[in-house]
Amino acid sequence: MSGGAAGETAPVLHAGADGLTERDLALVVEALRRGEAIVYPTETFYGLGARALDAAAVDRAQAIKGRPDGKPFPVLVADLAMLDTVAARVPGIARRLIERYWPGALTVILPARDGLPAGVLGEGNTIACRISSAAIANQIVRALGEPLVATSANLSGEPSPRSAADAARQLGRRVRFIVDGGALDGQLGSTIVDGTVDPPRIVRAGDLDVDLAHS
Repeated sequence: MSGGAAGETAPVLHAGADGLTERDLALVVEALRRGEAIVYPTETFYGLGARALDAAAVDRAQAIKGRPDGKPFPVLVADLAMLDTVAARVPGIARRLIERYWPGALTVILPARDGLPAGVLGEGNTIACRISSAAIANQIVRALGEPLVATSANLSGEPSPRSAADAARQLGRRVRFIVDGGALDGQLGSTIVDGTVDPPRIVRAGDLDVDLAHS
């Protein structure tokens, strides 16, 4: 698995108000492009990140978490152009939700394009996506130039971490870098809505209150 030498805890990269330094961002992107995994802050919890289009990297993320097969990872995209690389289409109702709540803690399930790694595909060839409102997460996705796995940085069944230290205690020996963006206040994670059906359906109630009736 990824991580420091001889099982050492991964190096911590501290992000300031403007995000990661150019040097540290380059280190993170290089690690991701090698297929390694990182920990990074989102608007809810600390996330475990890997290249969402790299099947081996997605499998590595599943192994790091100890996540059961058949439970797909959501992904972060930087913008609507990047969304089009993984979503086959965006139904009208889903597009209205996206226009209203992105960037933010809303994950929308959409029809997936063919050829994506099995670890990001849900039932019926779907994929769950969002644009994060967390500046550091967006900085990483934009610099990477492709979608990033977005799952909480915890061992399966353990609490989702709200600090880099919490994430390090669980995954610090299994990832390449930990990006510290300070304390987070997530409670439930992102709200997940199935945008492939009309009317849309809330799959998981999260930190964002979503008004489906007026979307």
